[in-house]
Amino acid sequence: MRPATREQQGIAKTRTRHQPSETGAFIVPIVQMRKLRPSEVRSPSPKAPSREVAELGTGTRSAAKTDKDAHIACQAKASSGGSHPLELQTPRKHGLPPRARTSPPSGSTCDASLPPTPPGVTSVLLSSPVLTVSPPYSYSQKLSGEYFRYKGIPFPVGIYSPESIRMVENADVQDNDIFIITYPKSGTNWMIEILSLILKDGDPSWVLSVPIWKRAPWCETILGAFSLSDQPRPRLMSSHLPIQLFAKAFFTSKAKAIYMGRNPRDVVVSLYHYSKIAGQLKDPGTPDQFLQNFLKGEVQFGSWFDHIKGWIRMKGKENFLFITYEELQQDLHSSLQNICQFLGRPLAKEALDSVVAHSAFGAMKANAMSNFTLLPPSLLDQRHGAFLRKGVCGDWKNHFTVAQSEAFDRVYREQMRGLPTFPWDDPEDASPDPDPSPTPAQASEHPPDL
Repeated sequence: MRPATREQQGIAKTRTRHQPSETGAFIVPIVQMRKLRPSEVRSPSPKAPSREVAELGTGTRSAAKTDKDAHIACQAKASSGGSHPLELQTPRKHGLPPRARTSPPSGSTCDASLPPTPPGVTSVLLSSPVLTVSPPYSYSQKLSGEYFRYKGIPFPVGIYSPESIRMVENADVQDNDIFIITYPKSGTNWMIEILSLILKDGDPSWVLSVPIWKRAPWCETILGAFSLSDQPRPRLMSSHLPIQLFAKAFFTSKAKAIYMGRNPRDVVVSLYHYSKIAGQLKDPGTPDQFLQNFLKGEVQFGSWFDHIKGWIRMKGKENFLFITYEELQQDLHSSLQNICQFLGRPLAKEALDSVVAHSAFGAMKANAMSNFTLLPPSLLDQRHGAFLRKGVCGDWKNHFTVAQSEAFDRVYREQMRGLPTFPWDDPEDASPDPDPSPTPAQASEHPPDL
């Protein structure tokens, strides 16, 4: 029997580039979803067999039920290299004998059919080895360095989509969920490392064996939005979303959120360097051009000022903790105890010391699960700059000109009028690092510049 066509399965044409990693990491296409119109979906013929899906790069297929609500199993696996025909209609000689095919594992569902690789289309690492997608959607997207706007906020094309952000807005939130919320380059990955260790009572095995983006996926990304249901409980999730786009269900739940703030001057510097190596972001231009765009909110996720002013309204809520990058650097032990108390997870001294040791800048920089070296250069080209750069506060003083500093201060005073004082508002708390390349001993005492 011939397998059902893509049109019969309600799946539109898909384009992807299968780009295996040297580490054997799971890779799937960057996608944008489009729900098929009813006229585009044809019912399968009575002779159509069970839906079958190719395992990426191998041709191995598994069968799934063909009832109305069935999903298609899609298990991503890195291949040895090159382009492969990744069609649902994989030739039988490349698959298992029909009777030997097994049902897909629970939760491993995906309605994307994957045809041969077209040129110029890239791929992205999965948030988990299995992608879950609601049918019927089509996928056709690549990294372009361009942004789209969702309710006025700029997002990079290819990593995010209007549909994935809408999914987060309307997502179910469970009372034991834990969210890490930041504006980009404000210490997100440092906090992920800390919470990963706290949730395991200081045991470093999780941070040493599972990539950081799997431990706490960014829930608004295309792939992150589809993997949330597969996260172990309690779910640890990350988000850069402004408060008005965040999951509505969170605000009536007991789920906990930790908001990490950072001196926006250091954010500008870190985001500028990151934009030079991140494939999904626009070219930052000159430092002065980028600073002007930052002050106008014309960067990914929009205005830093609007972001922090929105979320700080939650300060004082029982399920919300506001903490800063600077506070963690100034007194990490006390900050960790504060976080543990907020989470209701007190740690013994030995466990707390382990959290400090394994979340240090030097430890994260040396850990392939945390330094993002598993990502392909098309996503993050660390040949031209390290993702973990310095791990210091006040580095902006080594980059801002006097004119840039004065221009920034004028906007900052206007935008932040009436808000409480932050640690970075005291000039003494933001002295620049005298050595731009910390020694290993110094690095172990400083948090990562993320």
